[in-house]
Amino acid sequence: MNSVTVIIANPDETHRARCRALLESAAEFEIVAEVQDVETTLSVVKTTPPQVLLLHHRMAGDDLPILVRSVLDRSPLTEILALTEGADEPRILDILAAGGRGYLADADLDTFLAKAVRKVHEGEAWVPRKMVAQILQRIAWLSRSERSGSRGTSSSRYA
Repeated sequence: MNSVTVIIANPDETHRARCRALLESAAEFEIVAEVQDVETTLSVVKTTPPQVLLLHHRMAGDDLPILVRSVLDRSPLTEILALTEGADEPRILDILAAGGRGYLADADLDTFLAKAVRKVHEGEAWVPRKMVAQILQRIAWLSRSERSGSRGTSSSRYA
């Protein structure tokens, strides 16, 4: 079984060490780098593209969705799992819309980090179940917005 390569991006050394210890306890993960700032994150992701990037919101705060897009521009195959101290649901939706694959609260690291990294690597999303309804609402809203912008040009009998 090949290891899942992971980069841990967080300015807090204690938090990086916690994530590393949790992942190293499972033989299936290989930590290829730990980074503490945005510039290093972007550089390392480009030169050593991981399969999964653990990206803590402290790396960019409200600009995390912009950082997610920048990472994916440099490494389109990297799956991004955002880590954060609490559930700021609009921020999580923005991260997912930018291309993030999931979100995990710091309080849930001990219980779910390895499973979340594994599932994101396998192509699944990792979000709290209570957010699924909000995600579906956002998709429906986007769909309605697209349809309303193209009214009059649809040949569908349901338009």
